[in-house]
Amino acid sequence: MILSTTWTLLFATVASLCSAAPAQLCTPKYGYWGYAYVVNTQSEVDAIAQSCTTINGSLVMYANYTGGFYLPNIRNILGSLQWRSLLRDTYSPDQPSPTTVDVPDLELVQNSLQMGSLPALRNFSAPKLKSVGWEVSVDYAVNVDLRALEEAEYFKYMGNVSTLRLDSLREVRQRAFICNKDNCTESLTPDRAFDISLPSLSVVGAIELDGRYSGVALPQLSNVSGHDFANRGFRFGTSGGEVLNLTFPKLNYVSGGMYLNGGIGSFAMDAMRNLTTHLDITTSALLNVTLPFEEAGYIRLEGNITGARFPNLRSWDTLLIDSREKLDCDATTESLANTTAHTYTCRYTTKDSDSGLSTGAKAGIGAGAGVAGLLILGVLAWCIARRKRRTERLKSESNIHLDEVPPTYGEVRGQDHPPEYASTREAN
Repeated sequence: MILSTTWTLLFATVASLCSAAPAQLCTPKYGYWGYAYVVNTQSEVDAIAQSCTTINGSLVMYANYTGGFYLPNIRNILGSLQWRSLLRDTYSPDQPSPTTVDVPDLELVQNSLQMGSLPALRNFSAPKLKSVGWEVSVDYAVNVDLRALEEAEYFKYMGNVSTLRLDSLREVRQRAFICNKDNCTESLTPDRAFDISLPSLSVVGAIELDGRYSGVALPQLSNVSGHDFANRGFRFGTSGGEVLNLTFPKLNYVSGGMYLNGGIGSFAMDAMRNLTTHLDITTSALLNVTLPFEEAGYIRLEGNITGARFPNLRSWDTLLIDSREKLDCDATTESLANTTAHTYTCRYTTKDSDSGLSTGAKAGIGAGAGVAGLLILGVLAWCIARRKRRTERLKSESNIHLDEVPPTYGEVRGQDHPPEYASTREAN
Protein backbone atom coordinates (compact mmCIF):
# COMPACT_ATOMS: atom_id res chain seq x y z
CA MET A 1 0.00 0.00 0.00
CA ILE A 2 2.84 2.42 0.89
CA LEU A 3 4.66 1.68 -2.37
CA SER A 4 1.43 2.13 -4.34
CA THR A 5 0.78 5.50 -2.71
CA THR A 6 4.40 6.58 -3.25
CA TRP A 7 4.27 5.77 -6.96
CA THR A 8 0.95 7.61 -7.26
CA LEU A 9 2.45 10.66 -5.58
CA LEU A 10 5.53 10.60 -7.84
CA PHE A 11 3.32 10.29 -10.90
CA ALA A 12 1.12 13.15 -9.75
CA THR A 13 4.17 15.35 -9.05
CA VAL A 14 5.72 14.62 -12.46
CA ALA A 15 2.41 15.30 -14.17
CA SER A 16 2.14 18.59 -12.36
CA LEU A 17 5.68 19.62 -13.40
CA CYS A 18 4.93 18.78 -17.04
CA SER A 19 1.62 20.63 -17.14
CA ALA A 20 1.13 24.09 -18.56
CA ALA A 21 0.81 25.63 -15.09
CA PRO A 22 3.87 25.07 -12.85
CA ALA A 23 3.33 23.07 -9.71
CA GLN A 24 3.42 25.05 -6.51
CA LEU A 25 4.08 23.26 -3.21
CA CYS A 26 2.57 25.07 -0.23
CA THR A 27 3.36 24.09 3.35
CA PRO A 28 0.99 25.40 6.03
CA LYS A 29 2.24 26.51 9.43
CA TYR A 30 2.12 24.08 12.31
CA GLY A 31 -0.96 24.49 14.48
CA TYR A 32 -3.55 22.64 16.57
CA TRP A 33 -4.08 19.98 13.89
CA GLY A 34 -0.46 19.77 12.81
CA TYR A 35 0.58 21.21 9.46
CA ALA A 36 -2.86 22.30 8.21
CA TYR A 37 -4.67 25.15 6.56
CA VAL A 38 -7.81 25.87 8.61
CA VAL A 39 -10.52 27.59 6.59
CA ASN A 40 -13.77 29.23 7.66
CA THR A 41 -14.98 30.85 4.42
CA GLN A 42 -14.84 30.32 0.68
CA SER A 43 -12.56 33.38 0.32
CA GLU A 44 -9.91 31.63 2.41
CA VAL A 45 -10.23 28.56 0.18
CA ASP A 46 -9.85 30.76 -2.92
CA ALA A 47 -6.59 32.22 -1.61
CA ILE A 48 -5.09 28.73 -1.26
CA ALA A 49 -6.33 27.59 -4.65
CA GLN A 50 -4.79 30.60 -6.41
CA SER A 51 -1.29 30.00 -5.11
CA CYS A 52 -1.00 26.20 -4.66
CA THR A 53 -1.32 22.97 -6.61
CA THR A 54 0.04 20.69 -3.85
CA ILE A 55 -0.63 21.14 -0.14
CA ASN A 56 2.21 19.73 1.94
CA GLY A 57 -0.10 19.07 4.88
CA SER A 58 -3.85 19.04 5.52
CA LEU A 59 -6.81 21.25 4.68
CA VAL A 60 -9.35 21.54 7.48
CA MET A 61 -12.87 22.94 7.18
CA TYR A 62 -13.53 24.41 10.60
CA ALA A 63 -16.71 24.23 12.67
CA ASN A 64 -18.31 27.55 11.66
CA TYR A 65 -17.69 27.26 7.90
CA THR A 66 -20.67 28.50 5.88
CA GLY A 67 -21.52 28.55 2.18
CA GLY A 68 -20.33 26.22 -0.56
CA PHE A 69 -16.87 24.66 -0.57
CA TYR A 70 -15.13 24.89 -3.97
CA LEU A 71 -11.42 24.02 -4.26
CA PRO A 72 -10.04 24.06 -7.82
CA ASN A 73 -6.38 23.71 -8.96
CA ILE A 74 -5.30 21.59 -5.98
CA ARG A 75 -4.07 18.22 -7.31
CA ASN A 76 -2.40 16.71 -4.26
CA ILE A 77 -3.02 16.93 -0.53
CA LEU A 78 -0.19 15.24 1.36
CA GLY A 79 -2.20 15.15 4.58
CA SER A 80 -6.00 15.00 4.92
CA LEU A 81 -9.01 16.85 3.57
CA GLN A 82 -11.56 16.99 6.37
CA TRP A 83 -13.81 19.00 8.60
CA ARG A 84 -12.87 19.25 12.26
CA SER A 85 -14.32 20.73 15.40
CA LEU A 86 -13.15 21.41 18.93
CA LEU A 87 -16.68 20.58 20.08
CA ARG A 88 -17.22 17.21 21.71
CA ASP A 89 -20.62 16.82 20.06
CA THR A 90 -19.93 16.33 16.36
CA TYR A 91 -23.68 16.70 15.64
CA SER A 92 -23.83 20.18 17.18
CA PRO A 93 -25.69 22.84 15.14
CA ASP A 94 -22.43 24.83 15.19
CA GLN A 95 -20.75 22.33 12.85
CA PRO A 96 -20.00 23.28 9.21
CA SER A 97 -23.09 23.50 7.01
CA PRO A 98 -22.01 23.56 3.34
CA THR A 99 -24.50 22.00 0.95
CA THR A 100 -21.80 21.31 -1.66
CA VAL A 101 -18.17 20.20 -1.58
CA ASP A 102 -16.46 20.33 -4.98
CA VAL A 103 -12.75 19.54 -5.54
CA PRO A 104 -12.63 19.15 -9.34
CA ASP A 105 -8.85 18.74 -9.83
CA LEU A 106 -7.84 16.71 -6.81
CA GLU A 107 -6.04 13.43 -7.66
CA LEU A 108 -4.34 12.33 -4.44
CA VAL A 109 -5.09 12.50 -0.72
CA GLN A 110 -2.24 10.83 1.10
CA ASN A 111 -4.05 10.38 4.43
CA SER A 112 -7.86 10.64 4.74
CA LEU A 113 -10.85 12.27 3.10
CA GLN A 114 -13.38 12.80 5.89
CA MET A 115 -16.67 14.53 5.18
CA GLY A 116 -18.87 12.71 7.66
CA SER A 117 -21.50 14.12 10.03
CA LEU A 118 -22.50 17.05 7.80
CA PRO A 119 -26.33 16.88 7.65
CA ALA A 120 -26.63 19.87 5.28
CA LEU A 121 -24.36 18.29 2.65
CA ARG A 122 -26.19 17.32 -0.54
CA ASN A 123 -23.49 17.06 -3.21
CA PHE A 124 -19.91 15.82 -2.98
CA SER A 125 -17.74 15.78 -6.10
CA ALA A 126 -14.11 14.74 -6.60
CA PRO A 127 -14.23 13.27 -10.11
CA LYS A 128 -10.43 13.02 -10.62
CA LEU A 129 -9.47 11.64 -7.21
CA LYS A 130 -7.64 8.33 -7.79
CA SER A 131 -6.03 7.38 -4.51
CA VAL A 132 -6.67 7.91 -0.81
CA GLY A 133 -4.02 6.49 1.49
CA TRP A 134 -6.29 5.72 4.44
CA GLU A 135 -10.03 6.46 4.77
CA VAL A 136 -12.80 7.85 2.60
CA SER A 137 -15.82 8.87 4.67
CA VAL A 138 -18.84 10.77 3.32
CA ASP A 139 -22.25 11.10 5.01
CA TYR A 140 -25.65 12.52 4.05
CA ALA A 141 -24.78 13.65 0.50
CA VAL A 142 -27.50 12.69 -1.95
CA ASN A 143 -25.12 12.76 -4.92
CA VAL A 144 -21.54 11.50 -4.61
CA ASP A 145 -19.06 11.51 -7.52
CA LEU A 146 -15.86 9.54 -6.92
CA ARG A 147 -15.72 7.99 -10.36
CA ALA A 148 -11.90 7.86 -10.60
CA LEU A 149 -11.20 6.50 -7.10
CA GLU A 150 -9.21 3.26 -7.36
CA GLU A 151 -8.07 2.37 -3.86
CA ALA A 152 -8.32 3.11 -0.15
CA GLU A 153 -7.86 1.34 3.15
CA TYR A 154 -11.41 2.13 4.29
CA PHE A 155 -14.50 3.36 2.47
CA LYS A 156 -17.64 4.49 4.30
CA TYR A 157 -20.84 6.11 3.09
CA MET A 158 -24.10 6.68 5.01
CA GLY A 159 -27.05 8.66 3.68
CA ASN A 160 -30.23 8.59 1.64
CA VAL A 161 -28.19 8.52 -1.55
CA SER A 162 -29.51 8.99 -5.07
CA THR A 163 -26.29 8.56 -7.09
CA LEU A 164 -22.99 7.06 -5.94
CA ARG A 165 -20.28 6.97 -8.62
CA LEU A 166 -17.54 4.48 -7.79
CA ASP A 167 -16.78 3.34 -11.32
CA SER A 168 -13.05 2.65 -10.82
CA LEU A 169 -12.89 1.42 -7.22
CA ARG A 170 -11.02 -1.89 -7.40
CA GLU A 171 -9.56 -2.36 -3.91
CA VAL A 172 -10.58 -1.51 -0.36
CA ARG A 173 -7.96 -3.25 1.70
CA GLN A 174 -9.79 -3.26 5.00
CA ARG A 175 -13.51 -2.43 5.11
CA ALA A 176 -16.11 -1.07 2.70
CA PHE A 177 -19.37 0.04 4.32
CA ILE A 178 -22.28 1.50 2.36
CA CYS A 179 -25.66 2.22 3.92
CA ASN A 180 -28.29 4.21 2.05
CA LYS A 181 -30.11 5.64 5.04
CA ASP A 182 -29.15 8.50 7.36
CA ASN A 183 -27.09 7.31 10.34
CA CYS A 184 -27.87 3.76 9.20
CA THR A 185 -30.55 3.47 11.90
CA GLU A 186 -31.75 -0.13 11.95
CA SER A 187 -35.44 0.78 12.44
CA LEU A 188 -35.55 3.11 9.42
CA THR A 189 -36.53 2.11 5.91
CA PRO A 190 -35.24 4.48 3.19
CA ASP A 191 -37.80 6.41 1.17
CA ARG A 192 -36.43 5.12 -2.11
CA ALA A 193 -34.51 2.11 -3.30
CA PHE A 194 -30.95 2.50 -4.57
CA ASP A 195 -29.24 0.60 -7.37
CA ILE A 196 -25.68 0.06 -6.20
CA SER A 197 -22.96 -0.67 -8.74
CA LEU A 198 -19.30 -1.36 -7.97
CA PRO A 199 -18.21 -2.54 -11.42
CA SER A 200 -14.46 -2.69 -10.74
CA LEU A 201 -14.25 -3.83 -7.12
CA SER A 202 -12.11 -6.98 -6.98
CA VAL A 203 -10.57 -7.25 -3.52
CA VAL A 204 -11.96 -6.10 -0.19
CA GLY A 205 -11.11 -6.93 3.39
CA ALA A 206 -14.75 -6.89 4.50
CA ILE A 207 -17.87 -5.50 2.83
CA GLU A 208 -21.18 -4.46 4.37
CA LEU A 209 -24.16 -3.20 2.39
CA ASP A 210 -27.29 -2.17 4.26
CA GLY A 211 -30.41 -0.20 3.39
CA ARG A 212 -32.93 -0.55 0.59
CA TYR A 213 -31.69 -1.73 -2.77
CA SER A 214 -33.26 -2.18 -6.16
CA GLY A 215 -30.15 -3.84 -7.61
CA VAL A 216 -26.65 -4.91 -6.63
CA ALA A 217 -23.79 -5.31 -9.13
CA LEU A 218 -20.39 -6.67 -8.06
CA PRO A 219 -19.28 -8.44 -11.26
CA GLN A 220 -15.52 -8.43 -10.52
CA LEU A 221 -15.52 -9.18 -6.80
CA SER A 222 -13.32 -12.25 -6.27
CA ASN A 223 -11.82 -12.03 -2.80
CA VAL A 224 -13.17 -10.98 0.60
CA SER A 225 -9.83 -11.37 2.31
CA GLY A 226 -10.73 -10.66 5.92
CA HIS A 227 -7.62 -8.59 6.68
CA ASP A 228 -8.22 -7.00 10.12
CA PHE A 229 -11.97 -7.54 9.82
CA ALA A 230 -12.02 -11.32 9.39
CA ASN A 231 -15.10 -11.61 11.61
CA ARG A 232 -17.14 -9.24 9.41
CA GLY A 233 -16.86 -10.97 6.05
CA PHE A 234 -19.64 -10.18 3.56
CA ARG A 235 -22.82 -8.77 5.09
CA PHE A 236 -25.84 -7.67 3.09
CA GLY A 237 -29.24 -6.48 4.26
CA THR A 238 -32.10 -4.87 2.36
CA SER A 239 -35.52 -3.65 3.48
CA GLY A 240 -38.45 -2.72 1.27
CA GLY A 241 -40.56 -4.50 -1.31
CA GLU A 242 -37.94 -4.99 -4.03
CA VAL A 243 -36.94 -8.57 -4.93
CA LEU A 244 -33.23 -8.81 -5.73
CA ASN A 245 -31.19 -11.12 -7.92
CA LEU A 246 -27.79 -11.49 -6.25
CA THR A 247 -25.05 -12.78 -8.54
CA PHE A 248 -21.35 -12.89 -7.74
CA PRO A 249 -19.82 -14.61 -10.78
CA LYS A 250 -16.13 -14.32 -9.77
CA LEU A 251 -16.33 -14.62 -6.01
CA ASN A 252 -14.17 -17.60 -4.97
CA TYR A 253 -12.97 -16.77 -1.46
CA VAL A 254 -14.71 -15.29 1.58
CA SER A 255 -13.18 -14.92 5.02
CA GLY A 256 -15.53 -14.27 7.92
CA GLY A 257 -18.71 -15.61 6.35
CA MET A 258 -21.55 -14.38 4.14
CA TYR A 259 -24.72 -13.14 5.85
CA LEU A 260 -27.49 -12.12 3.44
CA ASN A 261 -30.93 -10.90 4.50
CA GLY A 262 -33.97 -9.45 2.72
CA GLY A 263 -35.98 -9.93 -0.45
CA ILE A 264 -33.60 -12.30 -2.24
CA GLY A 265 -35.28 -13.89 -5.25
CA SER A 266 -32.20 -15.58 -6.72
CA PHE A 267 -28.66 -16.21 -5.61
CA ALA A 268 -25.59 -17.44 -7.50
CA MET A 269 -21.85 -17.64 -6.90
CA ASP A 270 -20.69 -20.14 -9.51
CA ALA A 271 -16.93 -19.70 -8.97
CA MET A 272 -17.03 -20.78 -5.32
CA ARG A 273 -15.93 -24.40 -4.81
CA ASN A 274 -14.63 -24.57 -1.26
CA LEU A 275 -16.74 -22.61 1.22
CA THR A 276 -14.53 -22.62 4.29
CA THR A 277 -16.80 -20.42 6.40
CA HIS A 278 -20.48 -19.58 6.98
CA LEU A 279 -23.16 -18.96 4.38
CA ASP A 280 -26.34 -17.66 6.01
CA ILE A 281 -29.28 -16.60 3.81
CA THR A 282 -32.61 -15.38 5.20
CA THR A 283 -35.06 -14.41 2.47
CA SER A 284 -38.50 -12.83 2.49
CA ALA A 285 -38.93 -13.60 -1.22
CA LEU A 286 -39.42 -17.04 -2.80
CA LEU A 287 -35.97 -18.54 -3.35
CA ASN A 288 -35.02 -21.73 -5.18
CA VAL A 289 -31.27 -22.01 -4.95
CA THR A 290 -28.60 -24.25 -6.48
CA LEU A 291 -25.19 -23.95 -4.86
CA PRO A 292 -21.99 -25.15 -6.57
CA PHE A 293 -19.87 -25.96 -3.52
CA GLU A 294 -17.82 -29.16 -3.36
CA GLU A 295 -16.92 -28.64 0.29
CA ALA A 296 -18.60 -26.42 2.83
CA GLY A 297 -18.37 -25.45 6.46
CA TYR A 298 -21.73 -24.10 7.66
CA ILE A 299 -24.76 -23.44 5.43
CA ARG A 300 -28.05 -22.09 6.75
CA LEU A 301 -31.02 -21.27 4.50
CA GLU A 302 -34.08 -19.74 6.15
CA GLY A 303 -37.26 -17.97 5.08
CA ASN A 304 -39.27 -18.58 1.94
CA ILE A 305 -37.06 -21.36 0.57
CA THR A 306 -38.85 -23.31 -2.18
CA GLY A 307 -35.92 -25.49 -3.26
CA ALA A 308 -32.29 -26.23 -2.45
CA ARG A 309 -29.87 -28.27 -4.56
CA PHE A 310 -26.21 -29.11 -4.00
CA PRO A 311 -25.14 -31.05 -7.11
CA ASN A 312 -21.38 -30.98 -6.39
CA LEU A 313 -21.31 -31.16 -2.60
CA ARG A 314 -19.12 -33.95 -1.19
CA SER A 315 -18.75 -32.95 2.45
CA TRP A 316 -19.84 -30.30 4.92
CA ASP A 317 -19.99 -29.62 8.64
CA THR A 318 -23.52 -28.25 9.12
CA LEU A 319 -26.42 -27.86 6.70
CA LEU A 320 -29.67 -26.35 8.00
CA ILE A 321 -32.69 -25.62 5.81
CA ASP A 322 -35.67 -24.06 7.60
CA SER A 323 -38.41 -22.84 5.27
CA ARG A 324 -41.74 -21.07 5.65
CA GLU A 325 -42.84 -22.54 2.32
CA LYS A 326 -43.67 -26.14 1.41
CA LEU A 327 -40.32 -27.63 0.54
CA ASP A 328 -39.38 -30.95 -1.08
CA CYS A 329 -36.88 -32.05 1.54
CA ASP A 330 -36.75 -35.56 0.07
CA ALA A 331 -35.33 -34.23 -3.20
CA THR A 332 -32.66 -32.31 -1.30
CA THR A 333 -31.83 -35.36 0.80
CA GLU A 334 -31.52 -37.58 -2.28
CA SER A 335 -29.04 -35.15 -3.85
CA LEU A 336 -26.85 -35.57 -0.77
CA ALA A 337 -26.88 -39.38 -0.77
CA ASN A 338 -23.18 -39.80 -1.58
CA THR A 339 -21.82 -37.10 0.70
CA THR A 340 -20.08 -37.00 4.06
CA ALA A 341 -21.82 -34.85 6.65
CA HIS A 342 -21.86 -34.02 10.32
CA THR A 343 -25.21 -32.25 10.82
CA TYR A 344 -28.18 -32.04 8.44
CA THR A 345 -31.70 -30.70 9.00
CA CYS A 346 -34.38 -29.97 6.38
CA ARG A 347 -37.85 -28.85 7.45
CA TYR A 348 -40.65 -26.48 6.59
CA THR A 349 -43.45 -24.78 8.50
CA THR A 350 -46.47 -23.34 6.68
CA LYS A 351 -49.80 -21.81 7.68
CA ASP A 352 -51.63 -25.04 6.84
CA SER A 353 -49.17 -27.41 8.46
CA ASP A 354 -47.27 -27.19 11.70
CA SER A 355 -44.22 -28.82 10.23
CA GLY A 356 -42.99 -30.76 7.26
CA LEU A 357 -40.07 -33.12 7.43
CA SER A 358 -38.27 -35.34 4.99
CA THR A 359 -39.04 -39.08 4.82
CA GLY A 360 -35.80 -39.84 6.65
CA ALA A 361 -36.68 -37.39 9.41
CA LYS A 362 -40.17 -38.87 9.74
CA ALA A 363 -38.72 -42.38 9.91
CA GLY A 364 -36.34 -41.22 12.59
CA ILE A 365 -39.19 -39.69 14.57
CA GLY A 366 -41.25 -42.94 14.17
CA ALA A 367 -38.37 -45.08 15.37
CA GLY A 368 -37.80 -42.74 18.27
CA ALA A 369 -41.50 -42.84 19.19
CA GLY A 370 -41.45 -46.66 19.08
CA VAL A 371 -38.47 -46.87 21.38
CA ALA A 372 -40.04 -44.33 23.74
CA GLY A 373 -43.27 -46.39 23.80
CA LEU A 374 -41.44 -49.58 24.71
CA LEU A 375 -39.63 -47.79 27.48
CA ILE A 376 -42.88 -46.44 28.90
CA LEU A 377 -44.52 -49.92 28.81
CA GLY A 378 -41.48 -51.43 30.51
CA VAL A 379 -41.55 -48.83 33.29
CA LEU A 380 -45.33 -49.33 33.73
CA ALA A 381 -44.96 -53.13 34.03
CA TRP A 382 -42.17 -52.72 36.56
CA CYS A 383 -44.30 -50.35 38.65
CA ILE A 384 -47.28 -52.79 38.65
CA ALA A 385 -45.08 -55.73 39.66
CA ARG A 386 -43.43 -53.67 42.38
CA ARG A 387 -46.81 -52.59 43.76
CA LYS A 388 -48.08 -56.20 43.78
CA ARG A 389 -45.01 -57.43 45.66
CA ARG A 390 -45.44 -54.66 48.22
CA THR A 391 -49.11 -55.55 48.83
CA GLU A 392 -48.29 -59.22 49.39
CA ARG A 393 -45.47 -58.30 51.78
CA LEU A 394 -47.75 -56.07 53.89
CA LYS A 395 -50.42 -58.81 54.08
CA SER A 396 -47.85 -61.33 55.30
CA GLU A 397 -46.55 -58.93 57.94
CA SER A 398 -50.13 -58.36 59.19
CA ASN A 399 -50.67 -62.12 59.83
CA ILE A 400 -47.35 -62.46 61.62
CA HIS A 401 -48.14 -59.70 64.15
CA LEU A 402 -51.83 -60.53 64.67
CA ASP A 403 -51.24 -61.45 68.39
CA GLU A 404 -49.87 -58.02 69.00
CA VAL A 405 -53.22 -56.32 68.37
CA PRO A 406 -54.32 -54.38 71.52
CA PRO A 407 -57.14 -56.09 73.59
CA THR A 408 -60.66 -54.69 73.68
CA TYR A 409 -62.15 -52.88 76.64
CA GLY A 410 -64.30 -55.95 77.52
CA GLU A 411 -61.32 -58.19 77.61
CA VAL A 412 -59.55 -55.86 79.99
CA ARG A 413 -62.57 -55.87 82.42
CA GLY A 414 -63.17 -59.63 82.08
CA GLN A 415 -66.69 -59.04 80.81
CA ASP A 416 -68.54 -57.77 77.79
CA HIS A 417 -70.57 -55.08 79.61
CA PRO A 418 -70.24 -52.75 82.54
CA PRO A 419 -71.42 -53.98 86.02
CA GLU A 420 -75.05 -53.52 86.97
CA TYR A 421 -75.95 -50.46 88.99
CA ALA A 422 -75.56 -51.20 92.70
CA SER A 423 -78.13 -49.60 94.96
CA THR A 424 -76.76 -47.60 97.80
CA ARG A 425 -80.03 -47.93 99.85
CA GLU A 426 -79.71 -50.45 102.74
CA ALA A 427 -82.66 -52.31 104.23
CA ASN A 428 -83.31 -51.49 107.80
